[in-house]
Amino acid sequence: MIRINLKGREPKGVVEHGEEYEKLVNDIVHRLRNITNHETGKSLDITVFTGDEIYHEVYAN
Repeated sequence: MIRINLKGREPKGVVEHGEEYEKLVNDIVHRLRNITNHETGKSLDITVFTGDEIYHEVYAN
């Protein structure tokens, strides 16, 4: 699980709600989905979900 240090939710939050948050989440998801085995170069073929995909929107952020 990865938690974003979100302003207004975390005491020392630095990431703004909205576009900045969405851009960061999309970047993290993209990077995780494209991890490869450094020895073989093959994709690890992992599944990545965002909080919005798993939790009801009240609990997502």
